[in-house]
Amino acid sequence: MVWITVNSLSAEENANTNIQKMHEKKWAYIVEQAKLTPDEASKVKPVFMNYENAVWELHEKNRETLNNFLKENKTQPNYELLNDEYVNLQIKQAQLLKNYHLKLKKALSPEKLFHYYQAERTFKRKLLHNLPQERKLQKNRP
Repeated sequence: MVWITVNSLSAEENANTNIQKMHEKKWAYIVEQAKLTPDEASKVKPVFMNYENAVWELHEKNRETLNNFLKENKTQPNYELLNDEYVNLQIKQAQLLKNYHLKLKKALSPEKLFHYYQAERTFKRKLLHNLPQERKLQKNRP
């Protein structure tokens, strides 16, 4: 029983480490692509990290809620409630984005912010594009 708990904690720590590595990778990409100065980067990084962690946490809670709901209602899920939860998630995420935007506007010029957002979108596209290749590599590992 203790071994399972230790393994669960270790797996959770691994997942958190991987998430943080992904955030750091994304941050480095944005800084480079948006050509942030060291001063801009030092002002924006805490805002970026807070936003990334808040979005990740929101999605984790949503996945947990969905999984619990589906386990409890295996025979006939309440689709109306699931749909409402989905829309509420989107609203919460939009609120996070708006707050993120307002904070970034205070730290970056409009042009720099435009390039910042472009870098975020490009990173996401590249990540999604490389995902099938990553999965293939993971399947081939021993």
